[in-house]
Amino acid sequence: TITGVGQVLKQRKPSVHVVAVEPEASPVLSGGQPGPHKIQGIGAGFAPKILDTTIYDEIVKVSNEDSVANARLVARLEG
Repeated sequence: TITGVGQVLKQRKPSVHVVAVEPEASPVLSGGQPGPHKIQGIGAGFAPKILDTTIYDEIVKVSNEDSVANARLVARLEG
């Protein structure tokens, strides 16, 4: 999770910049309303109680289209 990994990274290198990624159609972390999206594994429609929002330095919203296109690109290039 971003909380666990982010804590360890910041302990080992305090200058690390942690970025949270969320679906633009369900921008809960940035204060928006939950909504349907096609990005599996993120954007559950709520922020869990264990989420430490002080860990991440930035929130980036991604579209369904960009996430699918980039997943395909990485699969093609990296296997």
